[in-house]
Amino acid sequence: MCEANAYLVREDGSEELLLKAVDKLTIDGDTVYLVDVFGRQERLRARVRSLALVDHKILLERTETP
Repeated sequence: MCEANAYLVREDGSEELLLKAVDKLTIDGDTVYLVDVFGRQERLRARVRSLALVDHKILLERTETP
């Protein structure tokens, strides 16, 4: 399995799970689109902070407050 879990890094440094088993990540400007293996989707204004592929982990930071 090559999927990763996507987390939102909060201002205090903690990580909030956004979506498990992410199969596709697309960036369009300042919007990140995530799709998991079941077709569930998340969209948020964020930037990729890091990808840890061996750990199957995507860390995102918001670019504006919700």
